[in-house]
Formats: sequence, structure tokens, C-alpha cells
Amino acid sequence: MLGFFGLTAKAQTEKTTSDLNKEVIELIKIQSGDVVTSLLKPALERVSGEKRKQMKRDIDAVLDNYYSKTVEIYLNYYSKEEIHQILDFYQSELGQKIKDVQPKITQKTMKMSQGLMRELDPVIRKYLERK
Repeated sequence: MLGFFGLTAKAQTEKTTSDLNKEVIELIKIQSGDVVTSLLKPALERVSGEKRKQMKRDIDAVLDNYYSKTVEIYLNYYSKEEIHQILDFYQSELGQKIKDVQPKITQKTMKMSQGLMRELDPVIRKYLERK
């Protein structure tokens, strides 16, 4: 009988871990503006039929690996309770606004960063080439 309770406890722990992992993935997608999916969408749209299904399966396998590694990183910094609090925040009015505008801000700042790097490149090269 003890073995049954041990298996039940183990199954419950695995379910709890799985639920937490799903919550962390949700948080990752919120915080990144689900950039990965939006970057892949144009490529998926260029493929049709069965090839699209196969491509999506292959992409999903790579993303599953990426997200599981990223979950580990998040869980090194946030507790289960903190993950819940952050997700609760993103359900608030301000959290929803951040979710809506963050991708736009990220897109604009990425363009600015590219321009900044183009401006900084000659300055950095000037000092690196000097001896």
C-alpha cells in the first residue's frame, strides 16, 4: 500500500512541476511578446499543405527544447509564488497594457540599437586599431 501512495505523490509532484513549467512558458511568451512565434509566422506562411504541418512539428520540437531550457533559467531566479504573482500582474490593467505595447517598444528600440551600433562601430574601430 505504501508503494501506491508513493506513486501517487510522485505523479502529483510531476503534475505540479508540469503545471509550473507551463506557467513559466506563458510568462516567457508574455515577456518576450512571443517574438519567436511572430518571427516564424512568415516562414510558415510560405509553406503549404503537409510540408507546413511537418515544418510546424519540427519547429515545435526545437521550441520545446528552447522553452524547457529557458524555464530552468527562470526558476533559478523566481520562486513558484513569484511566478504566480508576475502572471497575476500581467492579468491587471497595467499588465495588459505592457503586454500590448512592449512588442512595439521592442521593435522600435531594436531598430535604434542597430543604428547605434552603426554609429559606435567607427568609434570603437578607431581605438582598437591604434597601437
